[in-house]
Amino acid sequence: MKLIATAKLNLLLHITGKYENGYHALESLFAFCEDLFDEIDIEPSYKLSVEVVKSDFPEAYEIKQEYNLLYKLLNFLDLKFDVKLTKKIPIGAGLGGGSCDAGALLRFLVEHSYIKESDLKNVGKFGADIIPCMQQKACFGTGIGDEIIAYPTLPRIYALVIKPDFNISTIDIYKKSVSSFKESISNQDWSFDSIEYFKSFIQDKKNSLLEPILYFHPEIKEVIECLALLNGCFYSNASGSGSACFALFETRAQADEARLEFMSLYPGYKAYTTGIR
Repeated sequence: MKLIATAKLNLLLHITGKYENGYHALESLFAFCEDLFDEIDIEPSYKLSVEVVKSDFPEAYEIKQEYNLLYKLLNFLDLKFDVKLTKKIPIGAGLGGGSCDAGALLRFLVEHSYIKESDLKNVGKFGADIIPCMQQKACFGTGIGDEIIAYPTLPRIYALVIKPDFNISTIDIYKKSVSSFKESISNQDWSFDSIEYFKSFIQDKKNSLLEPILYFHPEIKEVIECLALLNGCFYSNASGSGSACFALFETRAQADEARLEFMSLYPGYKAYTTGIR
């Protein structure tokens, strides 16, 4: 059976505080890329096997099987499958590739009664955003990003997603302190019934991790500013804790045109246009 794991965008990511255990208190609006995804071929087997069979990113082949998140989850759940992974989501980009793969896997396991819904409470230790990635649709998370309190209705929008020619370590980013915490927006009305309402909402929203990202890679600022100047772009930012940046548009034609213009300026970067849900 083939599973599709769509890439995740953090349209906003606010750090609202810090817990005693050192974890950051987050609020994030997750959205998913219809046209950028990993493919997972999975079949029952007499032994557990997870293999990357195709990828545009050489580092995907360097990850040992036992360190692959799919292997860790299946081993933890004591399930044996033969898994072949086609890795299209960039690695180290803040697009949640591993968590999206894990979310697609868990959805499959629940739907086909290999595990129960109650078993999901034990998988959070493998990644706070795995549960949000199960449904592959826009959601607003709090806590450490794992508590879904709303499923916003997004207007039809498109994104230009940029992966620079370098990766960023999530661990390094979270170790670097941010200078201030954001106010909670959890009481927001999440029914975006028009593009204009969504545009007015998103305009002043931030990525709290952009500050530590720029500490390690100040060139990201230039990428975001370049995206903001592309014709039709109404919002640009970095996604999550990685190197990927994105710009939002009202139409696919605008996103496609912007991609061509951006690639003429940054030919060494990867660029994807996609619908957002």
